[in-house]
Amino acid sequence: DPTSGQMQFEAWGHKQGPLHGLPISTPYLTKDYLQQKRFQAQSNGTTYVYDFPDMFRQALMRLWEEHVEMHPDEDVPACLLNCVELVLDGQQRLVEQKRLPGENDVGMVAWRMTLFTPEYPNGRDVIVIANDITFLLGTFGPQEDLLFFKASERARQMAIPRLYISANSGARIGLAEEVKHLFNVAWVDPSNPDKGYKYLYLTPENFKKVSAVNSVNAELTEICWPYCW
Repeated sequence: DPTSGQMQFEAWGHKQGPLHGLPISTPYLTKDYLQQKRFQAQSNGTTYVYDFPDMFRQALMRLWEEHVEMHPDEDVPACLLNCVELVLDGQQRLVEQKRLPGENDVGMVAWRMTLFTPEYPNGRDVIVIANDITFLLGTFGPQEDLLFFKASERARQMAIPRLYISANSGARIGLAEEVKHLFNVAWVDPSNPDKGYKYLYLTPENFKKVSAVNSVNAELTEICWPYCW
């Protein structure tokens, strides 16, 4: 700063960051909720799902900058992307909703985006669906499957493209947390687990604990001594 003589941060490019113009002695802020989500996604080798709309916006900016270079009489539009999230309401209906990033309660996120491109300056709608790798590793459960189906159905109804950005670890196998640490394994050969197992079982004592809360369906067997479920 020529006035104060202080060294300041200065953004490189047309977009100014949060530290632009501040003294270089300004402490960095601690990681907020979204930064933690971004770090978690990057640790899994992918991008945080709520950063995809901004990536689309940056790609559109590049397209327009290249277009304006070839057509100097045209300008980059003020709005490059309109984006509204598609969510399931209490009746499992797909509705459009404006909400903050990271408010999703399932591992799937969908949007209706309007892209303003040089070819379609008045805008073109697309449906974008993506996994949230930070929510149970983006696994598919009933709610994720329903959102995917409903959003895909909306694209077909509107006769517009549907884009799916996949970053997941497959289907989610639901298992009651109170049961997980109680299971025992009946190995084919206890000295060599690589040979596989016969079945999973619960001792009578553990079965009583979880059957009272209806967390397990089991059959009594006498194969393992003295007997188990």
